[in-house]
Order: sequence, then C-alpha cells, then structure tokens
Amino acid sequence: AIKKFGKLLQIAFGEAGSEIIGKNNMESDGAVNPMVAGRKMQAIFGFAIIRAFTDCTECLQEEVMLFVNTIADILHRSGAPNKNIGDAFLLAWRLPDAADLSAPHDDIAECALRACVRTCVVLAETQASDSLRRMTENPKIQERLPGYTTSMGYGLHVGWAIEGAIGSMLKIDASYLSPNVNLAARLETGTNQFGVDILISEQVFSMIRPDLQRLLRKIDCVT
Repeated sequence: AIKKFGKLLQIAFGEAGSEIIGKNNMESDGAVNPMVAGRKMQAIFGFAIIRAFTDCTECLQEEVMLFVNTIADILHRSGAPNKNIGDAFLLAWRLPDAADLSAPHDDIAECALRACVRTCVVLAETQASDSLRRMTENPKIQERLPGYTTSMGYGLHVGWAIEGAIGSMLKIDASYLSPNVNLAARLETGTNQFGVDILISEQVFSMIRPDLQRLLRKIDCVT
C-alpha cells in the first residue's frame, strides 16, 4: 500500500515535482510546508499547445480526456513533464547549476529539439494511435474543421527559473517561475503568426552543434 501511494504521488507531481517536494518542502513530521523559499535552477523550457483545442473539446465532450492523455503520453516520454493546463504542456530539460548558458550544451539542447520534432512527426504521419485517429475523425470535428488532424505548436527557450512549491496547505503545485518560462510560451504563440510548428530562441540555437544548426532557419528578429 505504501509503495502504491508513493507511486501515485510520484505520478501526481511528476519527475521534477517529486524532486522539488522531496528536497525542499518535507518537514521532519512529514507535512508539506509551502512557505519556504524556492531554488534557482537552469533549464531548457518547452511549451506545447494543442491546436484547435476548443473545437475538439466541444465536439469530443467526455472523450476529450482520452484525446489529451494520448498526446501527453507522447510528450512525456522525453524531458521532465511539469504542468498541463487544458491544451498546454510545460516540460523542462535541466542544465547543470553552474552551466554557462553562452556555451554549447548540444546534448541537452538537441534532446529538447528532437522531442519536439519527434512529436510533430508522430502526430502528423501516424496520428499516434488508432484511438487518436478515431477521435480526430469524429464527424463533428470533421464537419467543423474539414481535414483536421492533431497538431501542436512548440516553443523552446533556455534560462534560469525559480523552482518550488506554489500554493497553500490546501493545494500545492511544484512548478517554475521565470520570465524565461513565459518566453517559451510566447514563442509557441508565435508559431501561429509565422506558420510553423516549432520556434526556438537564439539562445537555444547557439547551444546546438553547427551541423544541426544548418538544418534550421532564421525567420525573424523580435524585440
């Protein structure tokens, strides 16, 4: 029973959340104290959003949970999944605390980029599974969005963040607070404006090895 309970907590908080709660917020009596300072860390943050989600929710009704969880199963296979708010997912690829963000970290940066590309390919070419394909072929969805297939937008940015438990004694979430996390979300929003699936910041681009950089293209300079 204790093992099952521990496993449920690990799933509820996620890989990153379990570490945050375990290291920073457990008091000697086992109670969680959210009123403690966070911890500064560095990571590549990925923000992903399911497109046309409002339409899918209205058409799928109860099945929308299966729809979201099928996509989550693909996304969560890489990176440390942190949060899901409806159609949005936040993932983090942690960097060493003393890492120089101006220096290459091609292994971690490429892992983050590869995760986005892999999800794009899986969703676009195979629709991930028979169940996902069946849901997107729902007559109500196809009537509203002819030819609809599941697609997502992705934003990647790197920088510092404060990790910790956010909330109260009644409900807490383990998460990251930072303008760098917000910028990853802004980059995802830009995918609709530029007509692409993935946008990465110049900082993430500089961390990738040159032969892979040549496969990417600069699309704008944004202030």
